[in-house]
Amino acid sequence: MRPFHALDLTSGRYIAEHPCAADLYRGEFTVQWRVRGPAKDLVLTTDYVREG
Repeated sequence: MRPFHALDLTSGRYIAEHPCAADLYRGEFTVQWRVRGPAKDLVLTTDYVREG
């Protein structure tokens, strides 16, 4: 089995592509931030929605 796609988050964001016959899977990944301290305790997330 081979990996579905590479994933390099060194920049904090990565766009992955995976060709499959006539189709192309494309995804974008973003690093999630966890904030903790005396003033804050939260997780910053992003929601992804299918276009079209």
